[in-house]
Amino acid sequence: MHRLEPTRQASAISDAALGDCASEPIRIPGAIQPHGVLIVFDSRTREVQHASANVSELVGKSLDDVLGRAPAAWLSSGDAFQLERALELDDPLDSDAPIRLAIGGASLDGRLSRLGDLSMLELEPSVGSLATSEPLLARALRRLQGAVGLQTLHEVTVREVRLLTGCDRVVIYAFGAQGHGQVLAEARADDMAPFLGLNFPASDIPAQARELYRLNWLRMIPDVDYEPVRIATLLSANPAVPLDLTFSSLRSVSPIHREYMRHMGAGSSMSISLLRDGELWGLISCVHRTPRLIPAEIRTACLSIGRLLSLQISALESKQESELAAANERLLAPLVEEMQRSPGAVFESLSGSSQHLLQLTSASGVAVVIGPVVSLFGICPSESQVADLSVWTAEKASASGHFATSILPLQHPPAQEFASIASGLLAITLPKPELSMVLWFRPELIEAVTWGGNPHKAPEPAPEPDMHRLSPRHSFDAWTTLSRHHAAAWGQHRVQAARDLRRAVIELDLADQVVRERNAVASRDELVAVVSHDLRSPLSVVALQASMLTRTLVAETSEPSRRIVAAAQSIQRATSRMSEMLRDLLDLTAIEQGRYRVHLQLHRVDEIFEDSSVLLGPLAASQGVALTFRGDADLVVSADAERLYQVISNLVGNALKFTASGGSVAVSAHVASAGAVDFVRFAVADAGSGISPEQLPRIFERYWHVRAANPTGTGLGLYIASGIVAAHGGRIWAESVVGVGSTFHFTLRRSQVPTVEG
Repeated sequence: MHRLEPTRQASAISDAALGDCASEPIRIPGAIQPHGVLIVFDSRTREVQHASANVSELVGKSLDDVLGRAPAAWLSSGDAFQLERALELDDPLDSDAPIRLAIGGASLDGRLSRLGDLSMLELEPSVGSLATSEPLLARALRRLQGAVGLQTLHEVTVREVRLLTGCDRVVIYAFGAQGHGQVLAEARADDMAPFLGLNFPASDIPAQARELYRLNWLRMIPDVDYEPVRIATLLSANPAVPLDLTFSSLRSVSPIHREYMRHMGAGSSMSISLLRDGELWGLISCVHRTPRLIPAEIRTACLSIGRLLSLQISALESKQESELAAANERLLAPLVEEMQRSPGAVFESLSGSSQHLLQLTSASGVAVVIGPVVSLFGICPSESQVADLSVWTAEKASASGHFATSILPLQHPPAQEFASIASGLLAITLPKPELSMVLWFRPELIEAVTWGGNPHKAPEPAPEPDMHRLSPRHSFDAWTTLSRHHAAAWGQHRVQAARDLRRAVIELDLADQVVRERNAVASRDELVAVVSHDLRSPLSVVALQASMLTRTLVAETSEPSRRIVAAAQSIQRATSRMSEMLRDLLDLTAIEQGRYRVHLQLHRVDEIFEDSSVLLGPLAASQGVALTFRGDADLVVSADAERLYQVISNLVGNALKFTASGGSVAVSAHVASAGAVDFVRFAVADAGSGISPEQLPRIFERYWHVRAANPTGTGLGLYIASGIVAAHGGRIWAESVVGVGSTFHFTLRRSQVPTVEG
């Protein structure tokens, strides 16, 4: 009816499994600790799939009576009801209080957890009384809340937890960036060797074990010398999927860890995780020299302390970070002021603020690199060494724009030549074509680090008769090593200060570019206005003189006279073209500066069309193109008549250019509505060659004159026409079919017909 899962922590485990502690299958040991019972059932059917082999000791039922049956079959109705009510919670782990069950007259503490479709019920004998722990917990919480500063908070915590648990030693153990641990606070029995201040290598608690601590707030081993209890599995359950005990508090632990505890002199242990922003910050580690089962109520109280301590650590560290951020702003302010005052390039001005640069990151040296120029301040490597280092650093900082390390010689071997003055490096780079960066340096900090045992000693073979697995180190005597090629860590606030400087440089540089571009545009516009004004008078004189020559000699029939008349007419056309170009340039400047103005008055569309026909009709007739104007009756628009004619003449002129002799150009105006607003929709349709779909979206851009039939022109006509329509509050667009023709549309708001009083 059932089978026993293999105990993966048995002494016969393969070398491949335990040859590397970091890859040991600690989540699926196939066994639990014997101080409790594990029962696992399907969350939907309630059928028990797995149960520990010692189930009869607490439940009073055999494995065969439990496996394959729902809890209601082997629990009293009251206990079954309590269990069902607990299962209705979204997450049973959210409730710290255990489920109290009474089976066979014995009081049991139950704990529920879920993993996928399975629910795990863990049962332990009830030990102790909540009434004894409540006063101690209340006092502990008051003292934690009143603690000022992190170190005081740590010291209060270890004293209160030791008082609650009665353990021989309680420490707060914090993890560093590389996984190494350090004891920050300790409360211990007088006859025990101190661990305070000792460091422990990351290999003592491998990454996968640290992840289990992150997922589970509390972990207990009541007796280091326990015999694991194997788990029985229903025959019908999937044998290929081992039971995952990640969230089981009874999970049997690694034999290597148990041996580690023995070497430490521990008979039992309990740990409470400390989290910050969801990540494992450290542990409250409780050790007793003899076996000790800490009651569930005391564990719950310690868990409350651990959670409060986690919140307090986060709050105090956040406050500290805020204070450091404020200090960064004070240090950054003079640098920003100097960059703002500098008449030259923003980044180059940093070279004149070396002392402020050094203070910003508390560095001993700083280098400013701009292309091939390297400027050094304070204690730095040589210019050539910094130049080479900057290339390597630029690659490291390419993604984020900054890079920081306190072990530069270990990451960049050439830096070993100058490790004594630059083992620490903090750098920012700018997004510029040439290499632009600031590099801060810190010297090598040779310091003695005291470890709890030799951190470099490899695991040893286990003593006979079990030679198939490894044994942890035996000694926890203080072991001192010298740290080389390390600098003082920069700290997140220093890195942030450098990033803030980078952001300020970029913002000021962009602002400087905007000012330069605005000044350039203003100078250009001023030049255009002056040139336009100064050219108009001589152009008028030239046009007038050409007109006089034409009128004087028009009646002459001699060859020299005809040549002079033809030349004068060419001059007239050229001056007319130049005048149009000057007008277009002035309009372009006004449009780009957003100061294009129109003078609106009410005008009848039929009158505008009549004037346009008179002025444009002869041009169309000379090209053999039929030009027509048609519009709805009584259309009135609010418009600048001169500018409106400029739009119509531009569109008609373009249409005539691209319409062959014998073709037609039609100008129309009709009422169109958009919601409750009426518009007059103008259209200029030609029967020309059309515009390709690739070019159609670009025709209203500046200087668009790529059409083969229009090799001349400034390319500003349609751009200015769109600006005029926009100034009227309308819009302009075009439709075209290659080989068929094009239609240009624009809209103006419709107005009421003026009334005449009789």
